[in-house]
Amino acid sequence: MEKTSRFNYIKKGIVGVCAATMLTGLCAGAAFGATESKVTLNKDSSALQIDVTVPTELPVTIDKTAGVQMPTTGISITNNNKAIEIAVEKATIASPASNLLLTEKPADGTSLTTNQMWMTLKNGAEANFIDVSKAGDIPLNWTVGDGIDLTLDGSMGPLSKDLLGSSPLTANLDLFKITWVVSQA
Repeated sequence: MEKTSRFNYIKKGIVGVCAATMLTGLCAGAAFGATESKVTLNKDSSALQIDVTVPTELPVTIDKTAGVQMPTTGISITNNNKAIEIAVEKATIASPASNLLLTEKPADGTSLTTNQMWMTLKNGAEANFIDVSKAGDIPLNWTVGDGIDLTLDGSMGPLSKDLLGSSPLTANLDLFKITWVVSQA
């Protein structure tokens, strides 16, 4: 007969408890199975809103010695929401002020006639631009990124009393309106 010490009884008891625990799935679950983590994008409606700043005014001025002056800075479209990409799909040119004749830029450098004007609005080096002589929808598909700087170019012929009204001009004259259509890129 073999002599059994208390220590041997304790060892056999621990092994038995551990075996019973494993059979019931209560012991060391992670060591014997896989766990899964789910990563979700929380839908915060305010973070997914299109937030774009577009030019509200393109100030064209007339100088008696220099003629029509176009703004050289400050015309930009800015994406204010870095969570989504934005594109300018199109611009719509509304009807010009009465008696204003919009025309394309003269290719041969000829002078413009009374109340005649041409103007283009361009996104940097992009090939497509806004030609205001073509009233209506102008497809653009400009990707905004953080923002795009626009350049304005144009010229105007002499302005008549029919266009300006009583002289001197006492209020600003809206030449035309641009409606910007932006969407998620």
